[in-house]
Amino acid sequence: MTPSEKHNHSSEEYLQMCRHPAIQALQPTSENNRDLWLPTAEQLHELLNQKLPYPERSSFRRTANGWEYETYFREWAADYGTYIDAHRHFVGPDAEVVLLQVLGALLGIDGRWMV
Repeated sequence: MTPSEKHNHSSEEYLQMCRHPAIQALQPTSENNRDLWLPTAEQLHELLNQKLPYPERSSFRRTANGWEYETYFREWAADYGTYIDAHRHFVGPDAEVVLLQVLGALLGIDGRWMV
């Protein structure tokens, strides 16, 4: 089964985010490692619950315009020389894109490391 048969995602943003090496490195060993891994919303949500520092303070919900995810990270604050709790809010039209945005922020893909 090809990735396009497994998932009905035509979003270029989703595909571009999935191609990032940090995302591909999270591919489960049970999956075919030769193909581009296109994680499902369930897989992404499970990864976030495992990796977020405060999963119990996170909220993922459908809105009138798509999806939103609110959570707290520990973000490095260079001005203070320490980590601070930072509220982050992610929105988008597709559940998978929003979850990938959160995972990307957690992994430092957007240039800011969160823990």
